[in-house]
Amino acid sequence: MSLDLVVVALLAVGAAARLTRLVSMDVFPPARKFREWTVHRFGDEHWIPELVYCPWCIGFWISGAVGASAWLWGDTLAWQIPASLLALSFVVSALVVATD
Repeated sequence: MSLDLVVVALLAVGAAARLTRLVSMDVFPPARKFREWTVHRFGDEHWIPELVYCPWCIGFWISGAVGASAWLWGDTLAWQIPASLLALSFVVSALVVATD
């Protein structure tokens, strides 16, 4: 296994973790409004709001999409730069919370 593959895999893990947090839990207004919209649109008992509010549930699908994108474009800067920013954001946020 090459070092490049390991780095791409680590970036994919960090990017998927950050996107999962963003979609399912962040208070960032557009993300929060999206989650609220799913409840308003589909109702409390529908599977779509449950999917969006559950990090275990949505994380599976986000990880699949990020993994597929890493497989297809992980060797390009167009994938590596945003994935690096997402992964770095996740690590920094986790460190801030852990040391708070």
